[in-house]
Amino acid sequence: MVLGILTQIFNNLSWPDPGQDGPRPGQDCIGHYYVFSNQVTFLDKEDGMKKGLSILGFIMMFLFVLSFSSIAMAQEKATKKECIAKCREAAKQIKELGLDTVLKKISDKNGEFVWKDSYVFCFNDEKILAHPVNFIIGMKTSTIRDSNGLAYMKEMMNVAGTKGEGWVNYMYVNRKSGDPKPQPKTSYVLYIPEEKIFLGAGIFE
Repeated sequence: MVLGILTQIFNNLSWPDPGQDGPRPGQDCIGHYYVFSNQVTFLDKEDGMKKGLSILGFIMMFLFVLSFSSIAMAQEKATKKECIAKCREAAKQIKELGLDTVLKKISDKNGEFVWKDSYVFCFNDEKILAHPVNFIIGMKTSTIRDSNGLAYMKEMMNVAGTKGEGWVNYMYVNRKSGDPKPQPKTSYVLYIPEEKIFLGAGIFE
């Protein structure tokens, strides 16, 4: 209801050609407004509409941010039980289908090992072998650290290599949330001795 009213008001306003001022590098032009670092700067010099448009701009920006927040909040979250089940399913398929086939399946962002807000990944003591974020594949596991300096991949190898499986806590960026700040994450890790590899899947706490 509120959004409909605001949209109607917005459409009835007189907007100049956004190209007359021209967007600055790294900015998006929306009518009289230029969005940069989540701030709105009013650039119109017409005093008659300045106050009303400023208020409208902030309201629309608020609704814009709120819509994305609602999507993030509505997103289903994976569970620890699911992480364990997915890793064990991957281990089962490795025995049945072979390692190379399953590595491709794990690296498929639309595949069965990517679900809700989690995914399975695979690595050995040298590098990451499979990951749905493909540019991570090949990274050296010994050099990967979180924002606190924890070499969490080495910790995963220590835990699972000793116990066969286990959980490791660390900081990681949740790409699906849209928040660039690292968040607490815990991952289940399963060691596959026949292949000398590790399977992992985690959740954000």
